[in-house]
Amino acid sequence: MTETIDNPLRASDEADRGDVRLALAAARGDRGALDTLVRKHQRWVHVVAVRMMLSPADAADITQEALIRVITGSAAPCAWTRTQLRRSGGRTASSPARTASRGLVLWQRPMRDVLLAARGARIRLGVCLLVCAAVVPRALTGRDADRWMRGDRSVLRPLADRVASRARQGISAGDVRTGSDHFDAEWALVALQMSATGLRAALRRDPDMRDAWLPALREAGRRCVDERSLAFARRSWGGSFDEQIDSDNGHAYVGYALLCALAWRDADPEGSRPHHAQMDRWTRALATRFDRARYGMFETFPSVTFPADVASCVAALAMADRVAHTHEHRARIERWSRIVRDRYRDRAHGMLCQTVDPRSGLCTSGARGSGTAIAAYFLTFADASLARTLHDDLSRARRSLLGFSAVREHGVDGPSDGDIDSGPVVFGVSVAATGFAIGPAHAFNARDELQGYLRTADLFGVARRGGGWVAGAVLGDAILFAMLTAEVER
Repeated sequence: MTETIDNPLRASDEADRGDVRLALAAARGDRGALDTLVRKHQRWVHVVAVRMMLSPADAADITQEALIRVITGSAAPCAWTRTQLRRSGGRTASSPARTASRGLVLWQRPMRDVLLAARGARIRLGVCLLVCAAVVPRALTGRDADRWMRGDRSVLRPLADRVASRARQGISAGDVRTGSDHFDAEWALVALQMSATGLRAALRRDPDMRDAWLPALREAGRRCVDERSLAFARRSWGGSFDEQIDSDNGHAYVGYALLCALAWRDADPEGSRPHHAQMDRWTRALATRFDRARYGMFETFPSVTFPADVASCVAALAMADRVAHTHEHRARIERWSRIVRDRYRDRAHGMLCQTVDPRSGLCTSGARGSGTAIAAYFLTFADASLARTLHDDLSRARRSLLGFSAVREHGVDGPSDGDIDSGPVVFGVSVAATGFAIGPAHAFNARDELQGYLRTADLFGVARRGGGWVAGAVLGDAILFAMLTAEVER
């Protein structure tokens, strides 16, 4: 079941006036008013934190510290917070609201002035922004956008080293924690593919690092063609892709594995040679599926078809042409792109349908930012024109505030909740859509968009000194690395 939260920017004016009265009373030292105000807002702050962190315990800690900083206007209670966490063995002490109230001091004048000046929904907006600012100062976020645009080695190498280090150890389902064994394994495959394509791109920019990064790319490629990495699909289809390779069963998830393996082959033709026959067999099987698909689509799992997953297969065909120095699949890719433009792109709002019926060629769900963004990334390997169209759709779905940018997950009249594909959806914008939109923004040199997305990634991912992000761990680093090295393949 997917949890939704009320948008705090949509509350009534009376509720806002009530918050102002509570804030003024709290500023005069009324602990009861302060406790009421904290309890009123701590739930949605905590839900936002939970949706931005993979660990519920980390989310609770972030909520606790953010509320203390915002309400007191001082960094001093943070030391008190850390002391309490150490005493409790790393667990939060009681609820975030109760813990915050123990360490509270009178609101300082800057915070009080903000509240006094707030009117209508702005008070909640101010609280939300201050919570964000409490975790990562706005001035410190998105500062590397220009260097990423230039392919500067000072930003490329630290993150590439971090991704390569993890990939050399071997990425598996145990490194991703969604609460579902199936999704853990599925997203582990995505982490492998993103690590591989990112490392391939990094080696193209910085060949001097071949000895350091190629072993990691080799390990990722080997795992992508290992049946154990694809065992999650066996449970769904009742057999592996190799066992059903000549059947009508889609297995579109294979696009991720094949693109991963071919990225290795492109960078390391000799080292990958023992697996070339398997890669070629998979490529022919995907090409056959495209030839059979009247409406361009085939299933990822039984009765479930995602255009974004099929886009990974398109990228794999384009990569196969690249490593073989042929244009064997060009006509297939062009046909597929025409079908997508005609059938699966929402003409009213832009963006791709999230799911479709491959038999009728009709959309079975609305246009979504997350699927559109990852498809746009995959299409940078195969069809620059369609990738650019989808990038433009994402640009129109972009929402910006004070230099931070995020992408709307649904159409204007769509629902406000999220799922395993979108990740957290907070106030209508999606973590996955925003993260994957970094790829086409980088590929098409959209500097302002890239900076806005990076600010948001730095903010909610909590940028780590030396490269990478605290939130998202292996998967988050791999995805953002691939996005920040994306380019339009010629």
